[in-house]
Amino acid sequence: MKIKIDEKEFIKFLKECKKNSVVARPILDDGLNEIGARLLRRVKQKTPVGLSQEGKIARRDKDNKLMRYKVGAKKGQIKTRNGVVHQGGNLRRSWYATNLIKKADSSLVMVYNTARYAMYVEYGHRQTPGRFVPVLKKRLKARWVKGRFMLKKSIEEVDVLAPSIMRKHIRKAVDIWK
Repeated sequence: MKIKIDEKEFIKFLKECKKNSVVARPILDDGLNEIGARLLRRVKQKTPVGLSQEGKIARRDKDNKLMRYKVGAKKGQIKTRNGVVHQGGNLRRSWYATNLIKKADSSLVMVYNTARYAMYVEYGHRQTPGRFVPVLKKRLKARWVKGRFMLKKSIEEVDVLAPSIMRKHIRKAVDIWK
């Protein structure tokens, strides 16, 4: 999926740059970097994360060994504390954006996910109804799990913002010339 920008205004801007003997490439690069950063932020916000549950957490000492009671009725048992047990977040942490990639006639910033299962969450997947999943402690019911389309939705949102972001960077450059 690509984000498209109207080129008419940008061509006028390039002509103005040539008149004032200014290199337009850094202005374009700054705009594209901001668009890439905004896309990365939005896609991370839309990425689902596992549930957090309150529960007992085993306490550990400085050497990362389990702490045990030494005296009393609980002698030998592992010391615990109440806290929040977080499950998940790997998919959200796996989003990355490349630095600006320049080619002869184009520049791009790629946003990608390194988690192996990212495309199944993005687009959806099949599953076998009735199969027991120990992690969920449930049997599967549906044949098809709908995708979340977090990247697709984020691209559509940033696509609307892209022209105004580029305009902002162009205005900043023009203000410097004046």
